[in-house]
Amino acid sequence: MKIVKTKDQNAIQFLVEPIKKFIEKDEIIEYTHEAFIKWLRYSISIPSIGVWLVQNDDKIIGFAIANIQSTLDHEFVNITQLFGEQEEIEYELINKISEWSKKNGIKIVLTSSKFPKKWKRMGFEIEAHTLKMEV
Repeated sequence: MKIVKTKDQNAIQFLVEPIKKFIEKDEIIEYTHEAFIKWLRYSISIPSIGVWLVQNDDKIIGFAIANIQSTLDHEFVNITQLFGEQEEIEYELINKISEWSKKNGIKIVLTSSKFPKKWKRMGFEIEAHTLKMEV
């Protein structure tokens, strides 16, 4: 198993199917698969975006996408997507994202999830609830 951070747009072709499966599996309704691929194509080379691929015998078995964000009071890394065929792959990806955060001088890693128990097992704590209003 090898984890590689990439900025190469050619890597997107290998992520199309895994991302589609991830979006369908987690029943994500906030965005479409096509919209996400378009965003990724535009964003992959921006330094504040991190894309990691987990390869095993030239097959993608996991990936993570995170970005650096900031508010007026703090800076943090937001994990947008995390997928591994096994949970231990996801743990390894969390470690890579944590290392990347530290290299960038950031001490906070956040994510939003409909499945907080899974993230709690990976060391996250539930801090807030997401609020939504449609206008």
